[in-house]
Amino acid sequence: LRRVELVQESAPPPQLSDPNGTSFYFRVNGAAIFVKGANAIPSHVFASAEASAAGDARWRTILRRAAAAHMNMVRVWGGGRYQTDAFYDACDELGLMVWQEFSFACALYPRDTAFLALVRREVVEQTARLAVHPSVVVWGGNNENEQALGWYDESRQRRDVYLVDEVKLYLDTVLVAVASADADARPVVDSSPSNGLLSSRPYVKRWGEPQAASWGDIHYYNYEADCEDPNGYPPARFVSEHGFLAWPSLSQYANVSAPEDWSRDSAFSQFRMRHAGGTVQAEAMMRRHFRVPLATAVPGGRSQAQLFDDWLWLTQAQQAR
Repeated sequence: LRRVELVQESAPPPQLSDPNGTSFYFRVNGAAIFVKGANAIPSHVFASAEASAAGDARWRTILRRAAAAHMNMVRVWGGGRYQTDAFYDACDELGLMVWQEFSFACALYPRDTAFLALVRREVVEQTARLAVHPSVVVWGGNNENEQALGWYDESRQRRDVYLVDEVKLYLDTVLVAVASADADARPVVDSSPSNGLLSSRPYVKRWGEPQAASWGDIHYYNYEADCEDPNGYPPARFVSEHGFLAWPSLSQYANVSAPEDWSRDSAFSQFRMRHAGGTVQAEAMMRRHFRVPLATAVPGGRSQAQLFDDWLWLTQAQQAR
């Protein structure tokens, strides 16, 4: 029905200050595709609630909205979970391409024999299950684990040791397992972000800072920059993950909080904000484009619930813009 290629060929620098590099784009049935999409993370904190009829219906609604917004790809993030068949059925029907990552993320993993055997079994089972879906166009080995080599003192000081672990797990185990279970030989990105390859045969990675703009894909987060200023975005080949802060709706907060918690400055809200300085950054961004509602109600004005609801809605509008 279709042929998918991940095109990584010689390309000029994305900007004059960068070195020459390689492209990173998808070609479907010979046509180059400009990818527009979002990351799919678990839609519910509990796996049992997501793997249910209600969870399937929730995902179908989300995916319909993605297609209606002219998205054409969703990335099933490696820090989440493998979705049910209904998720991929919906993507098939809606024409949404899927970047499917295996469930490894943001960490350094072992490479003992028992663990690698479990990994091989998991990857073969999931690949065989999902390969029947034409929506799946690329496999991802992990989320940010190559980048994680630079996050920890241990891996920074003994980088070569951890590189051996990385190669053994993702190149020698995950990629081999994928190849054995996917008869269509879809493209594979062993880690995201990454600088791509020096050679595909033999498979030789371009090691180094995996956020370089000239090769591969990058992840972009800058909560200080103006999200509506295009000059603030990196001149990357492919941005596979980025975002800005937003809060849940009041209907969701009401299930787990009391009215005295309904302020962005409350102890509850500050505890729930796990990104240091996140509320200050979100408010600063909002002030660039909106009239920011008060944090605390005043006599004769909008109620505390209304002010908090206004704030929550604006964070979502800001993120969506």
